[in-house]
Amino acid sequence: MPGSDKKDILYIILTVVLFIVIGLYLAFTQGQSLSNVVLIPFRTNNITPTQEEKSEQKNDDSEDGDVDYFAVIETNLGVLEVDLLEDNAPNSVENFVYLSESKYYDGTTFHRYVPGFILQGGSRNTLTPDKGDDKFGNPGYTINDEINWDSLELTDNQRTELEKEGYKSNQDVESVKIDKYTLVWASSEADSNGSQFFIILGDREDEKVLKLDGRHTVFGKVTKGQDLIDEISKMNVDLSILEEPRPAKEIKINSIKIEKR
Repeated sequence: MPGSDKKDILYIILTVVLFIVIGLYLAFTQGQSLSNVVLIPFRTNNITPTQEEKSEQKNDDSEDGDVDYFAVIETNLGVLEVDLLEDNAPNSVENFVYLSESKYYDGTTFHRYVPGFILQGGSRNTLTPDKGDDKFGNPGYTINDEINWDSLELTDNQRTELEKEGYKSNQDVESVKIDKYTLVWASSEADSNGSQFFIILGDREDEKVLKLDGRHTVFGKVTKGQDLIDEISKMNVDLSILEEPRPAKEIKINSIKIEKR
């Protein structure tokens, strides 16, 4: 029937118009909040550049000589300058640079603190009021460890213990030993690195620091602002959340700028 066909067409047109109106309304009302969210797309476990990309990068870098990557971390207490160890942990540095340039760390706070041992941050969950949820912050993907046990001169007993826990040695890299002022990925098990990291506050002779060897990837070292790290290491501890002792004074990352030198 002609009249019935006209009604069907009108119904379809009205339905389309309704969906358009709803879509515009949602975009308008939520646009402001969405603009404040840093969206990090899912990435696979292997984000190492291809051989072609490496060749292109090498050619680009060769024009200006060797390129050294630095991260300038501006906090509410002062500035930390970190030499990123791209030769020792290339995939880790790529991940940290990616997150930093995506402004993933901006506004986050260091949520775990053990005086004389570690200061941990890198969780965007610290942007919410729920402090108990801070330790679960992650970018939605993981990357593998980059640890060479030979470089760390681990004993046979240490290697056996690590293998039982699922860790393995990577012969393709030359690892830097965990020591005071180094930046290290925070992880709960093998190959579970994401965005959280900690700055080592204790000396290498400390048994707690030595226990991290072979389990955590070192990807940077604080070269300027070590005096600030020393001051932070003397801060009081907030024990209101026993599982996550934190600095009594808030330490916030305002921004991270990546520089090539």
